[in-house]
Amino acid sequence: AYNISMAWRFDGPLDAGALRGALSALMERHTVLRTSYTMASDDGSFIQRVNEVPTDDALLLERSAADEAAGEALLAEDASRGFELLGERSNVMRCTLVQAGSDRRHLLLINVHHVAFDGGSTTVLLRELGALYGALSGGGTLADAALAELPAQYVDYALWQRSEAVEAQLGGSLAYWREQLSEGVLPVLELPTDFPRPSVQTFRG
Repeated sequence: AYNISMAWRFDGPLDAGALRGALSALMERHTVLRTSYTMASDDGSFIQRVNEVPTDDALLLERSAADEAAGEALLAEDASRGFELLGERSNVMRCTLVQAGSDRRHLLLINVHHVAFDGGSTTVLLRELGALYGALSGGGTLADAALAELPAQYVDYALWQRSEAVEAQLGGSLAYWREQLSEGVLPVLELPTDFPRPSVQTFRG
């Protein structure tokens, strides 16, 4: 339910080495894409841990398929696989490149957990990955992508959210919602839709 999966088809030659380098630079640039979470031993809260950029298959898994339909099946399987957010083997982003029957036909899947990504992030990812890949595949360097330095990382925003000033502002709202949500079973919003709500939730919608 929390996977954000994006897939693209490439027709023509693709430089897998340049793609790998662009993905590595993207994860180096955005620390949230290589952040894992551990539970603090004292109070049960969670701590962010920024890891090194992954390498090899952990960065980009390269596979091959007999044709495009088989390649799409491989990607669909990966898109529906969950993420392990806690522990040493945790990750929030997976990338898979499938050569689909020809060296001129590729499928790329980038699958990111919602804890580190949202719909608005897609535009940023596409713009920056395109610039980095274009620079490397054209024989240049990462500097040729001409991406501006980031003024802050997501961890900075998270720390600001937990600052005393913000917590003082939100204290009243937090107390209100804790009281509202402490009553146990929440009411179900029954909207007049074309089909009745199933007794067991699915994701067909």
